[in-house]
Amino acid sequence: MESKIGRKFRHDSRLPVKQRNFTFFGIYAILETGSIEGGHSMVRKTESVFIQGLRDGEGTVELRHILSKDELMGHGTMYAHVILPPHASIGFHQHVGNTEPYYVIKGNGIFVDNDGTRTAIHPGDVCVIEVGQGHAIENPSEEPLEIMALVINERVSE
Repeated sequence: MESKIGRKFRHDSRLPVKQRNFTFFGIYAILETGSIEGGHSMVRKTESVFIQGLRDGEGTVELRHILSKDELMGHGTMYAHVILPPHASIGFHQHVGNTEPYYVIKGNGIFVDNDGTRTAIHPGDVCVIEVGQGHAIENPSEEPLEIMALVINERVSE
């Protein structure tokens, strides 16, 4: 299936066509796939969202949401497999009230930390962004950069 932004979506070909749904929302492109047997299931496919210029970055970044904000039960706002195609980036942004560790799965990139320091990152690296800090990530290579990202809410005092 070809998107209007020129990217092919991954989908599970085992699903009947009626269970695959493709929707555009401005710069967002979403592909949803239902469970193989339909209805509620403990096993499902991810929801892919394509965002152009994420946090004023370059290119179109794919977010494969693993859990929804509701499924994180107030502990966080995002748990996703993030794919930055060659020469794409997520622009510098600050985390207020939350933190966001990255785990590099595949590819090589540049992590820009709170003070502007640029560090090469590789598979197996963990980037830790503390509450109140800012960061960015860049993929200057010719291969996709894949990371896991988890936005965790700051602990509330009891």
